[in-house]
Amino acid sequence: MTEIEIYPQAEGEPRQQAASAPYMSYKGFKNYLVKFQTEGLPARFDGSYFGNVSGSIVAQVRGTLRYFDLIDDDRMPTLALQAVADASEADIAPMMKAVFEAKYADCLALASNATYDQLADVLRERGLSGATIRKAVTFFIGMADDMGVPYSPHFKKARTSTGNGTARRRAKKAVEPTTPPPPPHQPKQVDNSPEALRAKYINLLMTKVEGAGDGQLDADLLNRIERALGFEEQQAATTEEVGTKDSL
Repeated sequence: MTEIEIYPQAEGEPRQQAASAPYMSYKGFKNYLVKFQTEGLPARFDGSYFGNVSGSIVAQVRGTLRYFDLIDDDRMPTLALQAVADASEADIAPMMKAVFEAKYADCLALASNATYDQLADVLRERGLSGATIRKAVTFFIGMADDMGVPYSPHFKKARTSTGNGTARRRAKKAVEPTTPPPPPHQPKQVDNSPEALRAKYINLLMTKVEGAGDGQLDADLLNRIERALGFEEQQAATTEEVGTKDSL
């Protein structure tokens, strides 16, 4: 099996600048390693090599390759990356495991029961902050699992935020005033008393009178109105009173 020289590089190659830690998707990084084995390496990892891939992803891929000494400061493949591209499927895992253990020596030196925050503190000392720490931890765990490297089970117990080592305070959402529900529908009360019915009847008769033309008034209609208004009763009472007086 070919071993990767992690730090020493070929003569004339510039040394890799220090990088904090990878925070791209580990699955995406591994896909690129497979691509290098199947398609070969480019002369340089410039923008044309990545095509339509977003600039942020390109920066993360190149940053990860530099972190593992797989490309140099000029974005050229190193001898280490060439060794990975030429390795057999059986050899690439132990090769990358050696790289992983060397690059994450400080993280792996933590106790077997270390907490997530302790791992985050190590990455924070490297210069990472905010959500980048969470992504870097995810990459670390993904690669450790793939390489079969043991680590504290508490590393997977992440908190909501790791921006400054304390939980981020979330602004409380303003509570909008609630509109009280409309009162239940109340059926309209209908007055069916004799007085109310009599008034409705009179209004109906008067409407008919108003609709009739001059000279077309119906005598029966007028009589009905008089009866409804009580004129006949008043007239009968008056007649009866007059008759009583005459008899006296």
